[in-house]
Amino acid sequence: MALVWTPVALMVAAGLLSVALLAYADSNPTSNSGAGYLALFVWGAMLVGGPVLLGAFVPGCIMLSRSGQARAVRRAAGYQPPPVTSVRPGSRPP
Repeated sequence: MALVWTPVALMVAAGLLSVALLAYADSNPTSNSGAGYLALFVWGAMLVGGPVLLGAFVPGCIMLSRSGQARAVRRAAGYQPPPVTSVRPGSRPP
């Protein structure tokens, strides 16, 4: 789940941050111009980091899809996994 929502949250946060920085820079252009340059830096980071985050998002979506399919097949087949037994360290499993 983290592979899907983390990239989305990061890109949304970066987009909101850049808009907020531009609004702050626009409020007083003579003394807040550094915020505008920082917003441009955030946009550059989004352009570079976007494909990297997409590289995490796509496999995350595929894993969620496959696990959902496997869950549906198990439900349809009526499969019940064997009960989990605890094994103490140093002992052999049955």
